This record gives sequence, C-alpha cells and structure tokens, in this order.
Amino acid sequence: MIYYFAEFQLNLEKNILIVSEIESPFDGKIAILFQQMIKSYPNYATKKDLTNQIWQDTSVSNWSLSKFISDTRKFLVDNNISVDVIETVHGRGFRLTRLIGEQLISSSHSAQQKSNAKSDVAANKGKFRKRFLSMLILFTLILAGYSWATNTDILSFFSNRSSDLQTPTELVVRESPHSIGRLLWVDDHPKNIVREKAFFESIGITVYVVLSTEEALTALALYDYKSVISDMGRGEDVFAGIHLLEKMRIEKNKTPFFMYTIIGTDAQKQLIRGKGGQGVAVRSKELYEMILPVYQSPNHTE
Repeated sequence: MIYYFAEFQLNLEKNILIVSEIESPFDGKIAILFQQMIKSYPNYATKKDLTNQIWQDTSVSNWSLSKFISDTRKFLVDNNISVDVIETVHGRGFRLTRLIGEQLISSSHSAQQKSNAKSDVAANKGKFRKRFLSMLILFTLILAGYSWATNTDILSFFSNRSSDLQTPTELVVRESPHSIGRLLWVDDHPKNIVREKAFFESIGITVYVVLSTEEALTALALYDYKSVISDMGRGEDVFAGIHLLEKMRIEKNKTPFFMYTIIGTDAQKQLIRGKGGQGVAVRSKELYEMILPVYQSPNHTE
C-alpha cells in the first residue's frame, strides 16, 4: 500500500520513503510501525502491540521500543521531512500526529473515490459498447439509404467533406463566467498540487497548469494572469523556479510570483524577494494566505 502525504510518500509494499522524488529504503520494522499506527489512527498503537509486532518471537525491553522510535524520527528528519510525524502518548504508546493523520484520512478518502470511479467506468463500458454498436448500425443504414436514393457513391460522400475536416479552428479558452481571475501554475508533477488547485477553483480562480518554464513564458505572452505559482526544481534544473522569475522580470512582466516548495529557508525567501518575487510558501495554508489578497485587489503589484 502506498500512502501520500504533503511532504512525502510511504510505500509500505517496497519499504521506501519518497521525498521530492528521492527514494530512501528503510528497514521492515519501520514499515510495521507505520502499518500499526495507520491501522490504529486516530487512536494510538499501544507499546505492547508495537513490541509484539515489530519483534515477533523475540523478547526485548521497553527501552528497545523507545530507542527504535527515536531512530525512526531521526531517519525522517535526515530525509528532509520537516513536520512531526510520530506523537508520543506518554506511558501508553505512539500514534500519527494530527497533521499527518488528517492527510491520511484525506488520502484514504481520495483513494476510495478513485476505486468507486473505476467501478463505475467498468460498469458503464458494456452499456457504452452496446450503444455505440447500435448507433453504428443505424448510421450505416441511413447512409446506405441516402446512397440508394441519391445514387451517390459512399466514398465520394466522405471525400467531398474531407476539406471541411482540414480547416483549422481557433483555439478557445473556456472559463467560468464567475471566474475572478486567472492563475498560472508551473509544476512538472501536477498530481502533487491537485488539492490546492481544487481549492482555488472552488472559490472562482481559474487555474492553468503548465509543465515547464518555456510553456509558462509562452502562456504569459498570450494571456493575462493575476499571479504565477512555481515549484523550485524541474527536471535537471534544480533552480527552475528562480530562473523563470528572472526571465519574467527581464521581460518586464510584473505578474505577482510565488514559490511553492517543500522546504523553505530565510535565505531562499530573501532571494525570491530580491529578484522581484512576492513570497515562498511550504504549506498550503501559507500559499492561500499569500494568493487570496491578489484576487481581492484588482491592481496588486506588491
């Protein structure tokens, strides 16, 4: 089973921790620890249960469990996870922190929705196939009748209309009539921003997602956006977000620019500000607090 959290992923099938696409293998005992805490949440996993599951058929002291929890926390920190993951219930056991637990529930809910959606798709495939065959037969009969009545060859019927299919059409960008403004989001892994994108769209902000700096600059040249959000690194360019900001400002584009990244430092924030950006956020709440004022003020140029 794979569990998705804001800062990391846990693959408990292969015993791998994934942070910013970097995979770090861990001992099977850590996998058992998380399995027990996930199964127990929102309650805690007792010391007795954890000890019995982690050290099956082996007698160990209570100190061994405490040391193991400490080592696991260090493993998470060493792999650039800045949030607290494991909470101590003094004298009783251990559980996931509230922040991680809420993300767990949200992730499980999304997984259930996907499962239900797959079931619906499978159930509808048969119906769609029958309807398609019925429509195809009906169309064939109508076409045959038309050909007989007008003495027209069927191949000629299609060739006379091929030029219509080759006529280019204008690309139309469709937006909700209630949209309060466009937001351009640059991220080469859109699946990581699904929740945040849905939030913005729920309050009327139209979000356009592009995967690269080149696509972002093209979009900015063609359309007006009230703000730009970018990740830090993309592909081999670990500073892709900064390079995008630099190019925007060189081209005299003053659209408010925000960085959304996993780890933010004071030096990073000063750098973004110094290059003409508006802020750096590492959590969704921070991002919302930065972005929303832009759409409440028609001429925000901070």
